[in-house]
Amino acid sequence: MGTPRLGEANGWTDETMALSPYLKRFPLNGPLDYEWDRDISTSFQENPADDHPTLYEALQLISIKAAYSLGVACSEWVIARLQTAADVSDAVLRIQAAWAASIDYRYADLPKPESPSKELPAPIGSPLWMTKQFLNYEHQFLIKTYKGVPNKGVRGTALRFVLLGQHIAGQASGYEGWLAGSLRKATEFFPAEPTPIQQERSVPPDFFDPEFTWSEQAGAASQARLLSELDPSKNPYLRTAEQMRGDGFEGDPYPHLP
Repeated sequence: MGTPRLGEANGWTDETMALSPYLKRFPLNGPLDYEWDRDISTSFQENPADDHPTLYEALQLISIKAAYSLGVACSEWVIARLQTAADVSDAVLRIQAAWAASIDYRYADLPKPESPSKELPAPIGSPLWMTKQFLNYEHQFLIKTYKGVPNKGVRGTALRFVLLGQHIAGQASGYEGWLAGSLRKATEFFPAEPTPIQQERSVPPDFFDPEFTWSEQAGAASQARLLSELDPSKNPYLRTAEQMRGDGFEGDPYPHLP
């Protein structure tokens, strides 16, 4: 398929207001003029590490948790870009649960999505479905890593997200500068170390805001804000307190709820 132009921006929706606020500072509301065809779609779903060694090596320099969180952050760029052309509310709920899993993987239940909607043109429906699918992949690989199963899946899926975000966001969006800055900061504050994932620090969502200045206090405040917004009665991809405690979670995962 050639180059679709699927309409001008109509502003941020109620659903996408739940995405990281810094995205509103980037020009993501223009016409969707990226190219999309079967070969492009397939390129994201195969193993892209061989074709993008520099990016993949950059992901090896940051912790597994940082790679996971960067992947989720990239998914937000894709959804922010698609929100003018499709209902992205389900994807936003999945992203919130994925962020919660960056603190404790037991927060999220991210099943495989249904097949792409036939009501949407492929350049919209396919990357929307792919974002949900990659969130499933990344979370499943995260769980395996916590359980001691050797794998490269978190970083591999993060690379897919990086490339998908690059393609969908477009050259004029500021994505490239954001990505370079995010990788640079992650390498400085969350470097890869030969320690179990249980000993790695979680990366708060605000870390990827270019205006965010890292400190332990600022990171804790960002995570506290995220946790204060979680409610499994409103998000089906968040597990209940009972389910989490059944998997060994200690305490109350939702202390702000009645």
